[in-house]
Amino acid sequence: MATQHQNGVIIQLDSLLLNKEQFFYSYTGEYFDTSKTYLFIDTILFDSSMSKCVLLIQVSAKNLKFSSMTAKKLESINPKITFDGFCIIGKKNNSLWSLQDMKYHIGNYDSREECKIRLSEIYFEELNGKFAEPNYCMFTIDDRRFWKEPIWGTF
Repeated sequence: MATQHQNGVIIQLDSLLLNKEQFFYSYTGEYFDTSKTYLFIDTILFDSSMSKCVLLIQVSAKNLKFSSMTAKKLESINPKITFDGFCIIGKKNNSLWSLQDMKYHIGNYDSREECKIRLSEIYFEELNGKFAEPNYCMFTIDDRRFWKEPIWGTF
């Protein structure tokens, strides 16, 4: 049963990335070569009714105008692959999933592993601490109380 729900969510995420829609809109800009953009799904959690889900994902894309600060001087670096992290929540309506991103994105990581670790820290450890917001979300995504948070009323 979970596989059927996972497949539906993954198909929708793939379509959004391919078409650069919703939370993937930033990849339409001149800074990215999206011909070899990849979506990595790290975590998928469902509520007990299988009608809500949360996903931690990373996206890799070639950043054409990546720059960094070195020795207090902005230096342009050759194009490089960077990794961005997102937390996506979904609510099932009939057979389709409504998807939206939670507000804390991370970006421009050099490795997928670094991106994955930081994303996990935010959503499994820090969401009930420094990122807690009473009218948005007060609990980490692995806490049962998360499924009753105000954020679910935003769909």
